[in-house]
Amino acid sequence: MIIRSQPVGLLSVGLSSEFVSGILDRARWPLLAATFAAGVGIFVVGFIIARQITSPLEELVQTATDVTAGNLRRRSRVRSKDEIGLLSVAFNRMTEYLLHLIRQFAQVSGQRAAILDSLSEGVVVCDLYGRITLVNPTMRRLLNLSAEAASPQHFAELPLEPVTERVFNKQTDNLYALHNRILRVRGSAFTVSGANEGYVYIFQDLTDEVNIDRAKTNFIATISHEMRTPLTPLRGNLDMLRSGMAGTINDQQRAMIEDMRLQTSNMTRLVTNMIVVAELDAGALNIELEPTQVKPIVDKAAWPLRKALKTKNIELQIDLPEDLPMVLADTIQLRTIMEHLLDNAMKYTDQGSITVRGRQSDTHVQIDVIDTGHGIAPTLIDRVFDRFVRGEGDESNNRADRGIGLGLSIVKELVEYHHGQIWVTSQVGQGSTFSFLLRCANVSSEPDATSTTVAA
Repeated sequence: MIIRSQPVGLLSVGLSSEFVSGILDRARWPLLAATFAAGVGIFVVGFIIARQITSPLEELVQTATDVTAGNLRRRSRVRSKDEIGLLSVAFNRMTEYLLHLIRQFAQVSGQRAAILDSLSEGVVVCDLYGRITLVNPTMRRLLNLSAEAASPQHFAELPLEPVTERVFNKQTDNLYALHNRILRVRGSAFTVSGANEGYVYIFQDLTDEVNIDRAKTNFIATISHEMRTPLTPLRGNLDMLRSGMAGTINDQQRAMIEDMRLQTSNMTRLVTNMIVVAELDAGALNIELEPTQVKPIVDKAAWPLRKALKTKNIELQIDLPEDLPMVLADTIQLRTIMEHLLDNAMKYTDQGSITVRGRQSDTHVQIDVIDTGHGIAPTLIDRVFDRFVRGEGDESNNRADRGIGLGLSIVKELVEYHHGQIWVTSQVGQGSTFSFLLRCANVSSEPDATSTTVAA
């Protein structure tokens, strides 16, 4: 205590400890009870609120689980008006749309599966690595597989053997033998969203068509040989009649015999062409490739035509250099090629000249047969080497030396069997140039150039 700025003593307040502890003892249990009651109340209220939130979420989770498991008829039963209720409605709509899409997909897939199963062609689907992912029933029948048997796992396991014979008048590279069937195989890649996902192969059964083609080839070969047999003595007898060995003949009889001889020669040439075609189709034509001089072959091919050329007043020029390299060729077939080209040039040339020219072109020798004849129409230029195509169309039926359009097709096939190339350039009214290439004999080549049997 300070009085007039001077400390004069101390003043203190005291409280009994029993008084303080008594108050605390009286308040402890009410406080504990109030705290416990508040805790229980908070827990109960929190539990109730949590259940109101989690129950709809659990319903949504269970609905999603059931839909994922395949129960597409399951729907969420949450009907609240809050955000969870809106989510439930959206989820049910999504499930309905998904069910609609699946039904559409099932319908389209069913239709496509039915179409695939009803196809008369075999179908094999592979992935990018050649693993087979689908085989339709027709293909299983072609493979002689029962309904329970497993199909091959890889495309390379299919027992396909390439067909090496000529079919349908041409060499085919997509025909295969499968057991006792002949199949045409066509494959293509299929894409999904622009990405290549695999390959689809179509197997078309051509066994009946191939057998018919074989029968046709055999029939042509047989008939051609049978027709050539009587033509040989017929031509011989006509030659003897014309020479007077069977007695004197007058001019009228000579003209008749000459006409008969011309028609017989045309028929013989026709039959010979048919036999060559049959041999080509059957793969029975043997070609021996050996070093061959071109000029002697050309001279031999031109010699029988000199009289006819002279009659038509057509000049024949053979312009082959003395140093022209030898070529790899079959002597007989090279002569056949030249005979057909010269005969074709003579048929369609009424006046002017026919020139045979040769020159070396890198590893090949190029032979040109140039005429000053009618030329070839632009509409025919691309088909001139096809079978039964004639340079003047139907008008050639009126020609005395008409053919059936096999000569140039035979030439093309023989040149290709020599591993060469042939082409034509022509202008209507100015003539045509038939050119072909043969490999030089001093150039090593594949396949072996010593002996090749044509196996179409």
